[in-house]
Amino acid sequence: AGDSQELGGSNTTEGPASFVLDSNPYTMWHTNWDGSDRSANWIVLKVAENYDARIMGLRYLPRVNAGAQYAFGTIISYRVEVSEDGENWEVAAEGTWLNDAAWKCAYFKPRNANYVRLVSVDSISDDRGAFTSAAEIRLAGSVKEVIPPTTPEETVTPEPTEEPIPEITPTI
Repeated sequence: AGDSQELGGSNTTEGPASFVLDSNPYTMWHTNWDGSDRSANWIVLKVAENYDARIMGLRYLPRVNAGAQYAFGTIISYRVEVSEDGENWEVAAEGTWLNDAAWKCAYFKPRNANYVRLVSVDSISDDRGAFTSAAEIRLAGSVKEVIPPTTPEETVTPEPTEEPIPEITPTI
């Protein structure tokens, strides 16, 4: 999950970080509606425990109603960070995106990572503070399932596949 997420109110289409993985472009993760400090505008995706991932990119879909009046939270300057343990982070990519509702991509040299953090360096906000939102987020790369050894000396690891990375969950 993000450092900030809107969980209040009766709105069922905006708020929780889990919305970035629901395959519904009309729902979205949104930081606190009252605005927040820019340092609180990030979201982490975690690969399932029994997989090793080699990540080489991130795709971001802003809120689909991102017309001029509804663009709050659209990331226009980003940083992608990766980590194997969720504590030690390495910058994988940084740059800028257009303020529109199209999918955005950030590709980088493949890295072993079980956590990926999208940091909103700048986004469309107002005088209440910084906002960040995302309709969907996807990772690009490969995974291999790690099968626990049957004896202490034996480790079996299947070959990497080009299938989508499974069971990614946002964490807070």
